[in-house]
Formats: sequence, structure tokens, C-alpha cells
Amino acid sequence: MYKFFKKIKRGNLIFCWEERGNFRESTIKSICKDLNLIHAVDPFKKRPVYGDIFYFRLHGKGGYNYKYTDKDFKDLKSLVKEKPSYVLFNNVYMWEDALNFKKLRVG
Repeated sequence: MYKFFKKIKRGNLIFCWEERGNFRESTIKSICKDLNLIHAVDPFKKRPVYGDIFYFRLHGKGGYNYKYTDKDFKDLKSLVKEKPSYVLFNNVYMWEDALNFKKLRVG
């Protein structure tokens, strides 16, 4: 990762890293800071530890077949009010969940 991100030309692009494995928060923060990466997370599983924006990838509570509830959307809305955010639904009901979340008029 270090070799890749030190060599590429980013232009105006913002890059994220959704770590897999059992990294300590301090390690995640250090890598993201060193490489200027946004820590991407599923906010229902953990909180991001680094970045000027949030990038949330929602995989579904307990699996991809999960359909988010109104309470989930309200909880998510409170998080995205903290800083500029991107939300990606990555579950079976991604289209419907994204439309339902958008109806809350976040912002």
C-alpha cells in the first residue's frame, strides 16, 4: 500500500481504505495519516478513526440480506450531520435503502 500510494498521481481524487482484519485503531490512524486516506467503515459496526469526511459502506447488519429500518436511517442521519459524508449501501436492498435514506433530507 505504501509503495502504491506514494507513487500514484492523485489529482483531485480522495482515496479511502476499508481495512479488513484485526488492525488496532492506532495502526489504522497511522496508515491513513501517512497515506492521506479516509478510513471507510460500516458505521453500524465501528466508527472511523481518520479523515476530514466520512465514507460509509453499509453491508447490512448481520449480512447483505439486511433491509435497513427507519431507526437505522435516523441513526445514520445523526452521524452524517457530524461532517461531510458519503454513504454507499452495499446490500441486497441497496437501491431501496438509498432512496429511503435520501427521503430524510440529510444536510
